[in-house]
Amino acid sequence: MIEIPDTVTIPEAMELLRCSSSHVEHLMYSGKLTYNKQTKQHTLIDAESQNKLFDPY
Repeated sequence: MIEIPDTVTIPEAMELLRCSSSHVEHLMYSGKLTYNKQTKQHTLIDAESQNKLFDPY
């Protein structure tokens, strides 16, 4: 099992989800990924919301 930190950056989320940055952004803006925009160029994504994408129940 992969150890996922509490927060991940967009590039890290892309690697874990195996998808493009535009898809990660779509998941963020649609509310499926919880995120916190630290600065204009630095966004942290909550790993728990990322885990929920894989757990349908």
